[in-house]
Amino acid sequence: MSTAHSKLLKGLADIFEVTEVSETFKLDPWDSLNVMQTVVLIDDCYGTVIHGAKIVDAETVADIIKVAEQ
Repeated sequence: MSTAHSKLLKGLADIFEVTEVSETFKLDPWDSLNVMQTVVLIDDCYGTVIHGAKIVDAETVADIIKVAEQ
């Protein structure tokens, strides 16, 4: 697991206010604020700017990782 990947998982846990997340973690609630925070997190972890539309329909952390690591 890369450093960026680990940092993303830690950041998503912070966003969802849980201890940790796995790739099967359900994004709930998944609202516009969480999408915006995740866009910023992906930029911070991977140096990649994505548009929120790419992740707005995500259901799990795995969906976020797929977009972040493209």
